[in-house]
Amino acid sequence: MMHDGFSRAIGVVVLVGVCGLMQTARAEDAVGWKPAEVDAPHWGEGERGMVREMKRRVDAWLNGGGEKYGPLRVVYLSCSDQEPFEGCVERIDRVLTEIQNWYAVQCESLGLGRMTFGLERDAQGRAALLLGRLPVTVGSRTRENRGQTTEACRAAARGVLAAKGVDYDHSFVLIITQIPDDEGAAPFFGNIMQDRGYCFAVDAPWFDVDYTTTTGPRVWKGKPVGPANSALIGGMAHEIGHGFGMYHSDERPEIARFGESLMASGNYTFRGALRGEKRDSFLLDTDAMYLLSRPVFEGRAREFDRRPKATLHEVKLTAEADGRVRMTGRIESDVPVYGVKLYDDPPGNPQDYDALAHAALPDESTGTFEITFKAVNEKGKHTLRLMLMHVNGRWTELRSAMTIGEDGKIDLGEVNGAWGR
Repeated sequence: MMHDGFSRAIGVVVLVGVCGLMQTARAEDAVGWKPAEVDAPHWGEGERGMVREMKRRVDAWLNGGGEKYGPLRVVYLSCSDQEPFEGCVERIDRVLTEIQNWYAVQCESLGLGRMTFGLERDAQGRAALLLGRLPVTVGSRTRENRGQTTEACRAAARGVLAAKGVDYDHSFVLIITQIPDDEGAAPFFGNIMQDRGYCFAVDAPWFDVDYTTTTGPRVWKGKPVGPANSALIGGMAHEIGHGFGMYHSDERPEIARFGESLMASGNYTFRGALRGEKRDSFLLDTDAMYLLSRPVFEGRAREFDRRPKATLHEVKLTAEADGRVRMTGRIESDVPVYGVKLYDDPPGNPQDYDALAHAALPDESTGTFEITFKAVNEKGKHTLRLMLMHVNGRWTELRSAMTIGEDGKIDLGEVNGAWGR
């Protein structure tokens, strides 16, 4: 659900308006509604200890001069021949509060406390919707011209935010459009960007925090209201995750008992347990790593615009007798690295849902690290992506490859050469 590169903008925005605004990072601030309890993984002390130490390092950096940073902004765009769907302010408030609470519970399960993203709210305490118009009719939106619709959304959102004194190009923004049909005519994706974040989702007249209605009309892609809301709210949480900087990542075999990774296919199983389904969605420990330093989560930033200069030294990968791969290396960086994350991306579509991620805590004084992982069991050339997570909210990405032969043996000849950006 991540795309890059779109057609040119097609039109201008007409600002509709919004109530007075304030910032909050508390899911409990929604008006007149509280989210249901969320089941969370029971992480081992190894994962919890690693992530807590990462947060300590980020907090130490921010305490050295961090400044306040703005929350997630929400822009709601209607087509030229439509009004906002009835009750959208109250419904979107419940949905975003649900997502905000879900992230808080997932972070709490990793020992981080109820850490969640900042969300702009209006004077009544509801999620603030900045309302705008698209210069297109609902009937003109098709799957084929979705790129043009996307650019129209960008132009409209930029105008709406500028009218409120917010710079679209230096913000984290969720753009919501009205769902036109089941055929993918609405933009529904997230852009992964280091210095900001954009994501798109949709609204529908029935869109709300009702996950249990499984009878009645089929409202979206053959799904009744409950499963449709799981998919669309889970999808919104997934795309917001991209906006925060998280890539697609599947659950590792040893934690598959927790359910479906949100940043893999967990956008379809979101709150499924409320319907008695066996699998629900959860946040990977290796995904929570990203959130620790992202300013929309921390509510503050220090040198966020600074691009780190990092180099990798003494890197070595060794194929172990039990089929695992051991990676060691040393990092030098002008901005401290609090975490190292390695993606094993099997052949096929790079950065797809089947990538597995593994993490390590680098030595704070020497920069050395070690990751041991079981390779994804797919023959062919695997892309390896090494992410160096910097305390200022940025990351350095380095790439190499390894090959699993027809006999199942791992060839590391290429990976022990140069790692490129």
